[in-house]
Amino acid sequence: AAAGLGQRCETAPGDFFESIPRGADAYLLQHVLHDWDDHDATRLLRRCAEAMSPGATLLIVETVMPERIDERHVRWLRRDLNMLVGPGGCERSEAQYAVLLRDSGLRLRRSTAALQHRLMEATHSDASSEVVPSHPTRCTS
Repeated sequence: AAAGLGQRCETAPGDFFESIPRGADAYLLQHVLHDWDDHDATRLLRRCAEAMSPGATLLIVETVMPERIDERHVRWLRRDLNMLVGPGGCERSEAQYAVLLRDSGLRLRRSTAALQHRLMEATHSDASSEVVPSHPTRCTS
């Protein structure tokens, strides 16, 4: 309240698979995408892209899996399995999030460590500056 966020932020109820309010400077998805398989995560990100003006930013906060999993990463395998049998989603690596964003008309602009999570910033795609791995994601229902 002291920072005046109440004057500058707005929350809105709705179904994010149907539409997202337009005109915001920033949109936040925190611990949302890992709940969904690739198809539904892409649908949700496309709704975000449709709502975003050219200068808007999509902020994504998620736990991000390492690119390579070995015996040191048993907890990641448990988390991923829990997401699969629970809501039907999956944990993803940063490269897998970049592919989802690309397939949704967005691009990963920056990714920053934030405690045990990553804060990923996405904007509208600009093919000239986009570098996305070619391997597909793997979370399907």
